[in-house]
Amino acid sequence: MATEQRPTHLIGWHSTPFQRDRRSTVVELVLKAVEGTLKSANVNHSEVDYIITSSVDLWDGRTASNIAITEVVGAIMKGEARVAADGLIAAIHADMAIRSGNYQTVLVVAHCKESEVDSLQKLSEWTFDPLYLQPLKYDQKASLLIQESVRRGETIESSLCDPEERLDGAIAFLLSNNPDLIDRKKERISFLSTAVLTDVHYPGKRDFARGIFSQVVKKALHEIQEEDLTSFEKVALSEVQSFQRGFYQDHLRDLHFEGTQIFPPKAPFMVRGLGALLSLIESDPRARRERWLAHGQSGVSGQSEGVVLLEVDHGA
Repeated sequence: MATEQRPTHLIGWHSTPFQRDRRSTVVELVLKAVEGTLKSANVNHSEVDYIITSSVDLWDGRTASNIAITEVVGAIMKGEARVAADGLIAAIHADMAIRSGNYQTVLVVAHCKESEVDSLQKLSEWTFDPLYLQPLKYDQKASLLIQESVRRGETIESSLCDPEERLDGAIAFLLSNNPDLIDRKKERISFLSTAVLTDVHYPGKRDFARGIFSQVVKKALHEIQEEDLTSFEKVALSEVQSFQRGFYQDHLRDLHFEGTQIFPPKAPFMVRGLGALLSLIESDPRARRERWLAHGQSGVSGQSEGVVLLEVDHGA
């Protein structure tokens, strides 16, 4: 007889400030996030079964960017994986690892030091096809402007883009379905479901007017047998540019969401999705029990979209 699977709970979290920090190394930032997370969960590292990190080699300027932080995340002689995508997608990976039954407690860590990159323009260009798109100087900013122009049905100017700001930081979350660890927290934050979808890479082959946000949300809702977001109180959106807000607000209206929309403070790449989740945790509760949606994205113009649906009991 199959036993009922215990849901994944979020039992600890900590973030460094999201700011330009040339003095601190990646290792120092990650260590602060990990130590703070274990302390907030009242958990020893010996109780962690598996570690998942989120980073990209281009940002760190080294091949296999997770190698530099192996010791400080405690991955020596333990299972470890690296996700080269937004930190929220790494958290979704952690939830799947726990659901598999192979692990009970997983540490998720995302980091990025934007201040170490000489040229964000060159870094952006590198992600595009070198034969057709790079000669056109097609980059992330151009792709976002085209996407928004298609949505509005009119050309928009590059002046709408947010000022370029270099931010550094690390953030860590501890996920577990171990009842002994969960009971150490008064507040219960459990994962209802997760979903990730990836669109085609070439911008010319995408439906820029619609995107895939609604699809990925519906995929997550299907797992809990719901059709829309009417039962959800809060949504935190991780967007690249502030002018993208209208794009996601249109989708949320179609999904019958009438709660509070949260636009988190700017965070470094790789950290934005977990930053959205953190902003939900730090928001003022509207009720004792709430349902939340956290959103993260990776790739060119949101090529990959990920969502986590959560249920929260703030306690007595």
